[in-house]
Amino acid sequence: MKRRLTKRLLKTTALFSGTESLAMLCGIVRAKVVALAVGASGVGMLGILSLVCEMAGSFVSSGLKTSGVRVIASASPVESARTVHAVRHLALISGLCAAGLVLLLSPLLSTVSFGFIALWPLFAFVAGAVIFNSVSGGESAVLQGSGRLRSLASASSLSALLALVPACVIVWNLRNMWGIALIVLVTSVVSAIVFYAKGRRAVPEKYRKGEGSNYAYGTLLKMSAAMTMSGFLSVAAGYAVVTFIGFGGGLDSVGLYQAGYQMSVRYVGVIFSAMAMEYFPRISAQSSHSRRVELMMRHECMVFLPLAAIGASAFIFLSPWLVRLFYDGSFLQVAPMLVCAAPSFVARVLSWNMAFVILAKGSPRQFMLTECVGALIMAVCVIAGYSLWGLAGAGVGITLDSVLYCTLVAVVNRRWFDIRASSRVWIAAGLFFLLVAGVSLLSQESWG
Repeated sequence: MKRRLTKRLLKTTALFSGTESLAMLCGIVRAKVVALAVGASGVGMLGILSLVCEMAGSFVSSGLKTSGVRVIASASPVESARTVHAVRHLALISGLCAAGLVLLLSPLLSTVSFGFIALWPLFAFVAGAVIFNSVSGGESAVLQGSGRLRSLASASSLSALLALVPACVIVWNLRNMWGIALIVLVTSVVSAIVFYAKGRRAVPEKYRKGEGSNYAYGTLLKMSAAMTMSGFLSVAAGYAVVTFIGFGGGLDSVGLYQAGYQMSVRYVGVIFSAMAMEYFPRISAQSSHSRRVELMMRHECMVFLPLAAIGASAFIFLSPWLVRLFYDGSFLQVAPMLVCAAPSFVARVLSWNMAFVILAKGSPRQFMLTECVGALIMAVCVIAGYSLWGLAGAGVGITLDSVLYCTLVAVVNRRWFDIRASSRVWIAAGLFFLLVAGVSLLSQESWG
């Protein structure tokens, strides 16, 4: 049984790792074109506009996507169609609300981001992207919750490929901030079209009929409210970091930090996203059986801990080459940040799996509190690290944040749900973490 489960989760992870890697590759090409066409300031602007869209989406609709997967996966056949209808309906409404929020606050966003109000039209323009991102998120939740993982992978790959060419052509020809704002919008529009078409075609007939009941709407809203606030605060913490860096060093410094953050957190995060595609619906379906959830969580950690250690070690040695590949030689000063952030990969295997346990147990209040504290820890660690040691310090802050957050979610799981990782899991995690930290220190000494 355990061997069959390992084979299934590795197969699903490989599928979505390939899908996410393709999307990541398209993002890398897009960022490289921006770096060549506009420079580090362009990468910084792209990061800020993207963060604003994410922050707005988190404030209104990110909780809906996560709660939608859980509710659809655990719904009875009678309620499944109503739940799907409710997810789609609420995704559209929340996207419109989030877009209106960005439009209304665009002068403030420009002032906070750059210190002057003149660039507010850029933020107003990308408000439309928030609507399409919300539609994509709703269809993604429906596909994942209903078990249509291959269709979800297909939609992700196709949307990334179709959006790449127009985005690169736009920024290469315009070579200004409006070109960057336009590629944010175009990417969102293409993604929404692909996910909508794939979702309507791939989801079984039983999920297409019916209208949302008060029960479906009530369950989704109750679960998503707390998650929405936690998601907003998490993105807001990232926004606070880039704003702090921007005020101290300008857009070029923001661009360098964003490049390092994308490589050490976002790009590596595709593996964790791939893990969650099969893992989250599976533990959601068993959420009423704590011992089963605990065993699933432990098994998932033991499978991926050695893979994370191997990947982190390779990431350390390849970091200068990866920087040149993803961006260009002018971004090489980002490499120390990547090396210092590499040990976080091991800690994130534990924290990622344990955080999904909180979601699967249907406890939005505990999840909200955990993520709020986690967002604060992240902002403090990265800002303090950057203030002390620059980009390398930001990498140290990312690693410290991952360790503290892992401890936090472990305490929450043990106290509220009596679910804990075994001593075998903790020992393995500690040994692998020390191994990667040692490789990181040795690599820095060899550079010196």
